[in-house]
Amino acid sequence: SFLMALIDVYGQVIKSASTMVASITPESDQLNSEGSPVIFHNRRVAENGIFDFSGFTIVSSPNTIAVMKIESSSLHTGSLMTSFKIHVRNCKKGEILTSQLECQLCGSETVNLINRKFSLDPSDKECRSCPQRAFCWGGDRIAPQPGYWRIDGSSDQFIACPYSKACLGARPGDESDWPSGRCDYENGYEGNLCALCREGYTRGARGRCSQCPPLWLNIIRMTLTALVAVVLIFFIVRTSLKSAVNNWLKTKERSYVNVHLRIFANHVQIISLASTLDLNWPENFNDFFFTQDQISSISEHIFSLDCFIPLEGQVPRVYIRLLVTNCLPLMCGLLVATIWLILWK
Repeated sequence: SFLMALIDVYGQVIKSASTMVASITPESDQLNSEGSPVIFHNRRVAENGIFDFSGFTIVSSPNTIAVMKIESSSLHTGSLMTSFKIHVRNCKKGEILTSQLECQLCGSETVNLINRKFSLDPSDKECRSCPQRAFCWGGDRIAPQPGYWRIDGSSDQFIACPYSKACLGARPGDESDWPSGRCDYENGYEGNLCALCREGYTRGARGRCSQCPPLWLNIIRMTLTALVAVVLIFFIVRTSLKSAVNNWLKTKERSYVNVHLRIFANHVQIISLASTLDLNWPENFNDFFFTQDQISSISEHIFSLDCFIPLEGQVPRVYIRLLVTNCLPLMCGLLVATIWLILWK
């Protein structure tokens, strides 16, 4: 809307021109073009020499410039005409361009509040159907359901989270602040796919985060676990050597403890590897795998290596943990060999 006044050569409003009629029309070169501007409520009568063009509507093709003219033939001195340009916006994100050259908001015709159609590209010719793993509120408002993660704010691809309860999805109004979804930050989850544990939390079995114990308690637990591991390795080595000596001497005394331990360790490792396969296991199998994971990762429940490593250090926590984990068997082997040499002497 705008106001237009009639002024004389001295710059004063001609208030006597109260019966003049002015109209807004397109320029002649736009009348026969495709998608030419259409104007509604385009005629105004002057009041005290002022035309009030509020409430008029111009409909034109998106992303075009409409050249309009205002003219009046009521002046005794001849006709009055002036022109101006209006830039018609392009279709926005969440809208599509219809065959009538109009921008239509996707999902506006649907009653369903969470399963409406959407569009993320203004060049789309049709609105897209809502994905099964998403909430769609019309336009470009789309967000993941609980248990899923959106790749980014311009994607319609949704991925299942490693631990479904860590991904909270999104609620209406969250899609702008949380385009990929929200993580259960209060219980320690953050990052892409909510697969990281924030500062003060450590990763446990099947990607679950738990709060770190006090530092002194974690140190005591780690020391005791290392001692138990050394004693266990020493016992296995001693049993294996004793069994080998008995076989060499062909005595009847044989021990199968070492064999049973190795069979049990291999069983736990195979079950743990099977649980990492991305297969649609039955619920009973998932419960069984979870129990086995608890056994195979019992050291992570006793103490946490992540709690000793700062999250925002120069080297990422995952690399430090990988280095320590790979060096730990070598360190235990050297310690056992040292103890064995001392006892052998």
